[in-house]
Amino acid sequence: MTQKQGMQVFDANGNRIVDITDRLQKILGVVSISTQNGSIKNELLKNGDPWYFFLDADNSGFGMSDNPVSVPSVTINGDTLSWDFKQGVVNCKLMYGVY
Repeated sequence: MTQKQGMQVFDANGNRIVDITDRLQKILGVVSISTQNGSIKNELLKNGDPWYFFLDADNSGFGMSDNPVSVPSVTINGDTLSWDFKQGVVNCKLMYGVY
């Protein structure tokens, strides 16, 4: 039998809200996206499963399907995070990290 050691966090009512088997995210950075397609490199993207989230878009319809300005497509390959605007460009920020 293997003994497990780890961490559990409980709320005020005694409900377990974090267990060692949960995947906790780590924020690696925030990049401003403005007028063109682009990419950044970060070696830490290789240290887990990557994720990303858009912040602070200038356009109030950003990401809505009926708006001509769309969310850029994002790809992550190894240590490189790339974004590509298919239908116009808006100023926004892209937060990224790993689980």
